[in-house]
Amino acid sequence: MINCSIPERNSMLNVLAHSEYNFYLTGSRFFGGSTETSDWDFFTELNPKIEKFLESYHFVVKVIDAYCDTVYERVIDKNIIQIHIVDDIEMKKFAQLMLSNNSVLINKNTDKQHVRDIWRMTMQLTRELFQARKALRNK
Repeated sequence: MINCSIPERNSMLNVLAHSEYNFYLTGSRFFGGSTETSDWDFFTELNPKIEKFLESYHFVVKVIDAYCDTVYERVIDKNIIQIHIVDDIEMKKFAQLMLSNNSVLINKNTDKQHVRDIWRMTMQLTRELFQARKALRNK
């Protein structure tokens, strides 16, 4: 059961929205599969200042083994808000954009294991695209 009042949740979402840092919506609320009880998933860059900012609002590092993003570092969590810390923000944004343009792959009816498999494949392809682009630029 979710242990968070609506005003508390809205207050924390407001803090994130008006902070100096960029938090990008992801998960079911981004892809359109959320329900009233869905958590709020965001991602942001790996940056000690951002982590200190989140800790000042009582977010805590959560150990989660289920994520399959190759850019994923850790999750910082507070009640129903999870912030995914990633080491390559541009790669994560690109992969999410690719998936959001292909709603056949991920939608509200897609089971979680299938979503993980799709993310794993998308992140692998994205990493290879980014590496190929970098190699071409260095020629």
